[in-house]
Amino acid sequence: MRQWNILIPASAIALLLIIGIAPYLSGYFTGVLLGLTGHPVTWTRWRDYVQVPDQAAYAPYAWRIYLAGGLGIGMPSVIAVVALRALRRRLPEPRPPRFEPLKAIASASRHGVVLTRNIATDMSVLVATSRPERAVLGTLLPTLEQSVGPWLLVGTPDVVASCAPAIQRRDIVHLAPFGRGHRWNPFSAAWTREGLRMPVLDSLAERWYPANDPSSRLLASHARQAFVALVQVVDDVLRANGEVIPPAPGDLHRLTEPLGTDQCRAYLDALAETEALSKRTREALRPWQSLDDVAFRLVCDALRVPLALFGHASVDAATRGDDISGRDPHRTVVFIELPPERRSEASHLVDTFIAWWRHATHGAPHRRLLIDRLDTFGRMPILLDGDLPCAATTQRLATLRSIYGRDTGKLLSHFPCLVMQKATNDTCAQEGEDLLQTYVQVHDPKGRGIGHPARAGDLRDLPDDQQLVITGPWFRPYTARLPSVRHQAITLPVQETGDAMPFPKPLVSLLTSLLAACSTPTSEAVDGKGTTSDTSIKGCNSQHNVGSVQYVDACLGPHRFRLPRNLYEWQTGQDLVGIGIGVGLNVQWPSLEPLPQGQDYHDNNETFISSIALDIQYLGPHSDSNHGIILRKSIEPFPSDDPERWNNPDDNLHLRIKGAPVYDLTPYYADFNLIELYYKNLYGELTKATDPDVHRDWFIRMTDDDLPSTVIICESHRMPDGAAIEQNRIVDKAGDFRSSCTHKFIVTKYSVIVYAHYLRIMMHDWERIEARVRSLLESSEVK
Repeated sequence: MRQWNILIPASAIALLLIIGIAPYLSGYFTGVLLGLTGHPVTWTRWRDYVQVPDQAAYAPYAWRIYLAGGLGIGMPSVIAVVALRALRRRLPEPRPPRFEPLKAIASASRHGVVLTRNIATDMSVLVATSRPERAVLGTLLPTLEQSVGPWLLVGTPDVVASCAPAIQRRDIVHLAPFGRGHRWNPFSAAWTREGLRMPVLDSLAERWYPANDPSSRLLASHARQAFVALVQVVDDVLRANGEVIPPAPGDLHRLTEPLGTDQCRAYLDALAETEALSKRTREALRPWQSLDDVAFRLVCDALRVPLALFGHASVDAATRGDDISGRDPHRTVVFIELPPERRSEASHLVDTFIAWWRHATHGAPHRRLLIDRLDTFGRMPILLDGDLPCAATTQRLATLRSIYGRDTGKLLSHFPCLVMQKATNDTCAQEGEDLLQTYVQVHDPKGRGIGHPARAGDLRDLPDDQQLVITGPWFRPYTARLPSVRHQAITLPVQETGDAMPFPKPLVSLLTSLLAACSTPTSEAVDGKGTTSDTSIKGCNSQHNVGSVQYVDACLGPHRFRLPRNLYEWQTGQDLVGIGIGVGLNVQWPSLEPLPQGQDYHDNNETFISSIALDIQYLGPHSDSNHGIILRKSIEPFPSDDPERWNNPDDNLHLRIKGAPVYDLTPYYADFNLIELYYKNLYGELTKATDPDVHRDWFIRMTDDDLPSTVIICESHRMPDGAAIEQNRIVDKAGDFRSSCTHKFIVTKYSVIVYAHYLRIMMHDWERIEARVRSLLESSEVK
């Protein structure tokens, strides 16, 4: 029990006693000092005498009357104070407060995410709460009420309705893919009247088909390539028929539905023969067509997953047309309204819009992204970039871990401030403690701060009106009172955007003709010569034991190789989708040997930074001269390529600065004067495309035929490199940037291209790496 719970009532009682006894004692001392004997003491004696000191007869005794009053009041007061002090000494010492108040270390601020009354922060904030509605009222709504910059809120209809009063007569964009709101086509940014912007389209493909782990990298690469090719197909057909509109995701959804049938390969072959397609589009479809049946089916299935969202009629209508292109994003507030049960399947659409909004509001002060219940969305790569101020709420850390996997730490690192609200039960309290422990390990790996900022009991005992705020540099928790706000939920008006655009007629005709063609059996099928899996893949992934060493066979085209099991990237064998077309291996520098079986190169930092990932892909039957052309296309556009690529200083060898030889390679550095001019003309003055971290250095070795035999692309030399070699070991400083390289070369004997990924500090060993790969393939080939 707190001391004040006893001292305050005791003080009140003492005061009442003083008030009650003081008149009697004052009357008693009046009689004593005036020599009044034989007169009874009454409660009113002193009051009667204190009214007559100004009379001549009593004037000489006035000081005695006042002294009597002082003694009557002072004596019980002194006794009461002594008694209260003695009581306080007997009471147990009060326990010091568990946490300091936030106001003790934070100064008043009105910009950013509101933490408590008159205190806000410009840092990104993650709010962990077991009651999401408290996070809305305690963080999101107060933040919006005082926000002055552009902001984007992603939430349920109830959250949007609660936060809508904070608009304050500002221009609104209301996106409601499953309702009625403004329309936005994610392909619009990649479309111009002159043609498609391939870099933008490639970036969109990376977001919709991410390689969340190395084992899915090859499948994701094929799915992205197929996606980009299909967008080109739709664009070619629309342009050939005079339609001046960008493709829509719903168009691709309809075109990919037949890929889920048994006639999927015949359907794609018929699509590739469409007269309206350009030569570039046909070439883009060819790698997809050349896959074997197993890989082809896997790519078709992967391709259709993100496009299934646009099979909903409301989502299809919401992503045709563009109602927001004419608005100033710097003066606009954006609501994205999603029903709770639809959040996960719409994550890639939300992620794409956030990426567009980030670019559109670049340079705007006090812009902010607000996401309610982050743990109900799927993986959103935009949150791993870290350059967009964000406030997000989450209810369960375990869900975030299952979504982001090894990137959970990277996600948490982009939230320098963590807010913990009261846990409603023991389970929530324990999850909150685990979240805090993970958060501190990410932000304070050297343990300079408090190892356990708060325990489960602290979170459970937290008052309802308070929350804990944890931030650097020492990551101590501070208490902050939840700001109280008055709000009245309102419903945003329904946007009258006109009738939804129908499925374009040229695509209707194309789809009808393709389905009709697929329903007619081909001559190969009639003769029993239909496409089947290449017999050369038989025996792939089969295991063989030679003594104590385990070997697993890998197939690349018609070639089969028997490789040690621990040489494979995941030490299991060739990925199913890679059989016949690609294999991933991993070795350590400087030995260029794999780790022992059972030891993952991710286990510690030393093996991780010393690893060399080898991605070997089969090119198909090519002549030696064509092999050189394949590498040349990666550093120089061809005459048939998009004309825009010829003006891009990032993609052209002749627009780069040639340097002095380095390790028997010729360097070609980015010309930042040309880059700045090019991207400012393309995106405007506020673009970040001119930053050094988004450009690369090229290192080339040419043959006598002026064709590249080795291409190494590294992060810019203008970026500081935190890796170094000490005593033949790679070391780095924790938290420093490490420059990396992608090394490409072709082994013509087997018609394969090798992609070696390693830190730039290893680049001097590029010839030894190439020799090791060639020797490995030759020595392990099964003939």
